[in-house]
Amino acid sequence: MFATHGLPDSIVSDNGPQFTSNEFEVFLANLGIRHILTALFHPTSNGLAERAVRSAKEALERLRPTDWHSRFAKYLLTQHTTPCASTNKSPAEMLMGRRLRTTLDRL
Repeated sequence: MFATHGLPDSIVSDNGPQFTSNEFEVFLANLGIRHILTALFHPTSNGLAERAVRSAKEALERLRPTDWHSRFAKYLLTQHTTPCASTNKSPAEMLMGRRLRTTLDRL
């Protein structure tokens, strides 16, 4: 991710052991990235991320084990290209500064 998009100013994470380890903190410090932890036992403080995870889990639960790879890829593309109501831009547009082409563009 960093090789493609560069280094962020900060990263927000929960308090999982993979994010609170000394090794991870040193890694971020060496890159000059500020680490922001969400409040303990308070998932709503990271509401957008929690909502995205819940939505992805629901999508996975509806898939048959034999076809989830391709269908989940389509789900992610839809999530990344659907405009947000408050900005009228998709997450991909906000990140990359351009609209991603989808199969709907071919119609």
